[in-house]
Amino acid sequence: MNTRPVVFGLASTLICGNVSAEDVLASTWDDVVHRVEAQRLEGNVPAAGVILFDAGQPVVIRALGSATIETPFRWGSITKTFTALGLLHLANTNRWDLQTPVTALVSNPPFTNSWADTDPVRLIHLLELTAGFRDLSGAEFTFNEPLTLDEALTLNPTSRATRWRPGLQHSYSNLIPGITSVLIEALSGKTFDDYLKQHVLKPLGMPHATLQPAQNLPGGYQADGTTPIPYWHMTYPAFGALNASLIEMANFMSALLNGGRVGEVQAIEPGNHRRLFQPSTGLAAQNGVQIGYGAGLYGRVRKGFVFFGHGGDADGYRSRYGLLPEVGRGYLIVINTDNPGLLRRIERLLESALTEDLPTNVTPPIAAIDVQRRLEITGPYYPTAARFGLERWQSGKATQADVRISDTGLVFIRGQRRTQLLPVADNLYRRKDDPQATVAFVKHSDNRIYLQGELGNYVRVEAQSGR
Repeated sequence: MNTRPVVFGLASTLICGNVSAEDVLASTWDDVVHRVEAQRLEGNVPAAGVILFDAGQPVVIRALGSATIETPFRWGSITKTFTALGLLHLANTNRWDLQTPVTALVSNPPFTNSWADTDPVRLIHLLELTAGFRDLSGAEFTFNEPLTLDEALTLNPTSRATRWRPGLQHSYSNLIPGITSVLIEALSGKTFDDYLKQHVLKPLGMPHATLQPAQNLPGGYQADGTTPIPYWHMTYPAFGALNASLIEMANFMSALLNGGRVGEVQAIEPGNHRRLFQPSTGLAAQNGVQIGYGAGLYGRVRKGFVFFGHGGDADGYRSRYGLLPEVGRGYLIVINTDNPGLLRRIERLLESALTEDLPTNVTPPIAAIDVQRRLEITGPYYPTAARFGLERWQSGKATQADVRISDTGLVFIRGQRRTQLLPVADNLYRRKDDPQATVAFVKHSDNRIYLQGELGNYVRVEAQSGR
């Protein structure tokens, strides 16, 4: 794809500081934006926005429908990247190693850990969501009144108990950013909102971004685009309450694609910036799988390309950003309807547009792993984590998977889903188009074989033995 030069330069505090609220658009990207607009109209979305980057610079910042580039949107779980940046900044300022146990910093942490003597919850576990917690309980998710953090902690204290060993595996959780925000308040002496605004949002050129209800929000709607959805006052704003404009989010993307810099400002410390993109905890990461959930964002493979980013759902707002750091490309999309199918279609459109002229990544050769070695890791596997349905999981009733041998490697089977796995190295596997290993089989110190990576978290069990 040929692109024109950068549409505008970077300022130290705001990319478009002296640009009006009219569309900022590079003509060579017209077709892409027109296709997004066609999807918006077909899906009856009142307001939307799209941002595209190339060579580390914004080539499109476009508001669609009733929005302008200065209209705030709700970004849902994309907030988690900002929460992670807050904890990274606090640790860097105080020179805390990220391996530091939380209990070494606070005497009364807001959680209980059954493995505290051998496997403490560490700062890095909070960043990479490997701390051992399930997701929020239903009561915490559905409570829709503004709360202080102290009030939020009273809703369901039993949810803040580790369910598996901290550091064992990544398991997505909206609870962990809430715990992180409590610790930031305790350790900084500031409210979480104030800390994030001073040390994360303002340096990123996002002075008007807020975790509180913002003026001029376009409102969130059901998938029909006409039925309003009430504002969601999240129990822990740290997991999903960010409100910010397209202009501000463009600054955020610029920092991610330019080593933490927004113009002349080093908004994210270089070491912290590197932490965002590659996981270091969990058995898969510790045994060679480099794609996963880093400090507040994750990598995932799309047709052979590794995109880094996050998605967001804020009851009536759906969003996602994806980055290709090696070429400085990226996209962000937001719609103000609760229509995940439409978001996925636009996401695929944008990812295809950003990669259509790039050379296909070379897949690793299939390693020669003998049949006996492969047979050793075949068999039934049971999930080792459960975001929801905890009782069903604990009783051994969660859906099992099966790993079988194939001519070229292994086959992962779960329900009607069959995924061919090709060996990259001993115990490391990939799917057909993956440019590197995305699945690891690890024999742990407990003598059990764990399967971790893009397919989820499992442990091999004897047939019909449950957990």
